Amino acid sequence: MIENKYYYTFFGFFLFLMGLLPLLPFHQKPIGLVIGLLFGLVFWIKNIKVQFIKQYFLNALPFFIYFIGMVNSKNTTFVFHYLETNLPLVLFPLVFILFSNLTFSKEQQKKWIVFFYQIYIYSAAIFSILIFMYAFYLGYFSNKVSYSYLMSYFVGNFWGFHDHPIYISLILSIAILFQLELFFQYSKKKGLLIISSLFIFSAIIFLSRKGVIIALLLAIIFYIFNIINTKRYKAITVTGLLALMVISFSLLPNSTKRFKELLQTNLYMQKAQINNSTSTRIGIYKCSINLMRNAGILGYGLGDVKSELNNCFKQNDPNLTGHKFNTHNVYFNIILGTGYLGMILFLFYLYKLFNFAKANKDILYLSILLLFVVLFLFENILDRQNGVLLFAFLINFFTFKNRILLDEKEKK
Repeated sequence: MIENKYYYTFFGFFLFLMGLLPLLPFHQKPIGLVIGLLFGLVFWIKNIKVQFIKQYFLNALPFFIYFIGMVNSKNTTFVFHYLETNLPLVLFPLVFILFSNLTFSKEQQKKWIVFFYQIYIYSAAIFSILIFMYAFYLGYFSNKVSYSYLMSYFVGNFWGFHDHPIYISLILSIAILFQLELFFQYSKKKGLLIISSLFIFSAIIFLSRKGVIIALLLAIIFYIFNIINTKRYKAITVTGLLALMVISFSLLPNSTKRFKELLQTNLYMQKAQINNSTSTRIGIYKCSINLMRNAGILGYGLGDVKSELNNCFKQNDPNLTGHKFNTHNVYFNIILGTGYLGMILFLFYLYKLFNFAKANKDILYLSILLLFVVLFLFENILDRQNGVLLFAFLINFFTFKNRILLDEKEKK
């Protein structure tokens, strides 16, 4: 074990950069990964020993599952691009392995954990304010532009922060769960946490990504029911949360409209309406399920999933043809791209992640995993840089966090 103060300083700087993730422009978001990797390699070159913990290798498993998708794939260029996008699944475990020789006292553990959570939360709060400022700047609140027009500008023009509202909402949702952890476990000063949570939660409702909101709500309820002991406080907290959601939706009619779509049964029966996200997803899911019947052990190949979907659209739902849609579902994508062998390995992977979190009694980590596995049903999160980056960092951060806590217990 080492005592080099610079090692700790560089680790803290790495956490600081990752805490800034919500605020970093789209193309700068991987900077924390790059800096962490460089710092770690410098110390490794200086012959500082590292601990090869098998959980880190398990965390990288999806990257290797994707190699199955090369077997039947005709579009190998896409496969290599896909593997490049998913490199954080391999690189983040390496970063934390290189930092694995750090030792922390109980006070140091608390300090670094709170430090990272706070940076992330306040970055998310500032970013949430910027979302409303940008909406005001475009003229949304003065009815100069429509809601769909505004959302399209978030994707391509948002002051350098441009990203799909789903991924923005996901990043903000993690901040909400961090706030719960600080509120119940660490922080004595709760006022600033409550204020920042209102900004972040309002931004999530404003962006109105149905899958993210459903996943976040389930994760919050799971966290509350496992942290709060008395039924009375559980009921009060959940009631307060639901009341906040009702108020938020009443103030944001577009959000209410998007959720009402889920109850429109005609959307489930007719051909897809390309300007309706619920209808579009239903059409994509229908074709995905049809294709899964013949996916076999090794699938169609990762590079051919979109072309297979497009062929299905031509035959069954021409409105979706030519838009290069992915499956909008991680599980469907793995079955179609890597077959049922890949799916079995992926389910084993998720089981091991949950098992690790449960064994360490880490309710926050369990809640975050729940958020992801539910969201995987609605969006192909591991298809895009920011989704992979966030997921890969979090599972390895919590592995590291629980390992240093375990090391501290073993010393006693």
